[in-house]
Amino acid sequence: MVAAGALFAAGGKTPAASAAPASGRERLATFLGQWESTGTFQDTPFSKAGSVSSKFTCGWSALNEYLICDMSISLPSSQLTVYSFNSESSSYAYCSMNNRDPQAHCGKLLIEGDTWTYDGGGMEDEQGNKVSFRTMNVFDKPGHYTFRVEYSDDGKQWTLMMNGEGHRTK
Repeated sequence: MVAAGALFAAGGKTPAASAAPASGRERLATFLGQWESTGTFQDTPFSKAGSVSSKFTCGWSALNEYLICDMSISLPSSQLTVYSFNSESSSYAYCSMNNRDPQAHCGKLLIEGDTWTYDGGGMEDEQGNKVSFRTMNVFDKPGHYTFRVEYSDDGKQWTLMMNGEGHRTK
């Protein structure tokens, strides 16, 4: 559930959606604070129908370089996600660890306007075809976002696996 991101006490100002766009590392401040999210899984080859909720807190690392989000998920599960900004390439990345999966996942994060698109990597399906995954968060108003988790076997047509919304609680 990278869609929601997720520990540590948050500090500083939180930019509002559609406010003057921040640049660089400051764009990550969108997720500062405490959040709750709810989502609905679709029945697909990669997900089973059902609902899920999460609570998470995001704050800056001790040296103020990384955004760290700690999440509790109703599956039950927990996840830790670290976000970074590379000033040389003006690019974003994330790494997530989940207590139900021994393998951490790292990927690119594209931030365009109020939309965050996470490259969820890929895998081979049962027929040996490559399948790609992505998560999209759209910060549609201050303290609120919607999200979609999707997969594709061609990178053009995307199939919904899960969608939902989140809101800041503090």
